[in-house]
Amino acid sequence: MLRDGRDVAFSIKDRTGNVEQGISRWVNDNLAGFPYWDDTRVKVIKYKNLVKKPQKKLQEVVIL
Repeated sequence: MLRDGRDVAFSIKDRTGNVEQGISRWVNDNLAGFPYWDDTRVKVIKYKNLVKKPQKKLQEVVIL
């Protein structure tokens, strides 16, 4: 699941009062997953697309 970094940073800021902590969290989380994005077993889904078209996006990740 890939979420816009600004949304992550400000969500964490709302909870902790520290936007820099949110930015760091987003960067570190994405760096950890990045090496796997080209793996055929991995499907990267953008959070905003899941929210806009949940049925379509869920169908893309269901293994038939």
